[in-house]
Amino acid sequence: MKVMEIERTEYEKRLNNVPYGYMKSEFCEYNKEKTDIIKYLLFCDEDKERFVSVFGSKDQELRLPFSAPFSTIGGMKKGTKTGHYKEALEALKMYAYEEGYKMIEITFPPLFYDESEISYWLNAGLQMKGRIKTIDLNYAINLDAAGKEGYSSMLSYNAKKNLRIAKEKGNTFSICQTEDEFYTAYDIIRQNREVKGYPLRMNYEQVRWTKNLLNGKFFVVRNQGKNLASAIVFEPVPNVAQVIYWGDVPNASEYKSINYLAEQLVMFYLELGFRYLDIGPSTEQGIPNYGLCNFKESIGCEVTSKITLELEI
Repeated sequence: MKVMEIERTEYEKRLNNVPYGYMKSEFCEYNKEKTDIIKYLLFCDEDKERFVSVFGSKDQELRLPFSAPFSTIGGMKKGTKTGHYKEALEALKMYAYEEGYKMIEITFPPLFYDESEISYWLNAGLQMKGRIKTIDLNYAINLDAAGKEGYSSMLSYNAKKNLRIAKEKGNTFSICQTEDEFYTAYDIIRQNREVKGYPLRMNYEQVRWTKNLLNGKFFVVRNQGKNLASAIVFEPVPNVAQVIYWGDVPNASEYKSINYLAEQLVMFYLELGFRYLDIGPSTEQGIPNYGLCNFKESIGCEVTSKITLELEI
């Protein structure tokens, strides 16, 4: 197998069987300031095109992704065999060596996105003396389970109590429809991050642009006209809704609006036929934020690994 660089237009033609929205060339080009060079790569086995991917080149490293939460090397055909994954990484290492790179870094999606595919890549990487750089703890609500068992059965005792309080307070939930409402949802999150000291890595214009590409939706929880909490959710694959940001306003904890927001998002995406609501990681470079971990577990999340693999050249 060999790896070759292709033009953006040729890359985009080959994405039909690759589900990840973060691999779209529009997304990569929009975020190109985050890397030195974008490399659209095609993996060929004799006369067969096996895989396609897009890497960023920075500081003598090939990085996948260079701007998104995760990405992958996408298979283009059914019938990919176990050996093809190792052959592909061997070819990628040879390409990187010939181009003068020192390291390849790949952050895969959380396992529930496609456990079989990710397992093949990780196995191939470790066979080639790669190493696991980080294992982030990623939290998601299994919507199939919520539909069968009832969401309330997945909650801890305190989460059930908080949800009951939220409903007694008369909170309301709505999907944003106008530009003003979109900005209101973003501004709630900005206030939340500012008070807690968490970084907000995307400005409003970046979030708004990505919303259009990944069929994003903005939601707000209110009480008697007062804005309490919001969520911004993207759809990176057809069956997973990914919470990019959510949070509540300062000094409004009595309304338990995040507990209410979580339930309403579950009901919303369950009705649309999604399988998971991805709440995201509660780790930074593999180090847990124990408070966030405990909260996400209390609202019915399952934990799974989001793994970053390194291959030294």
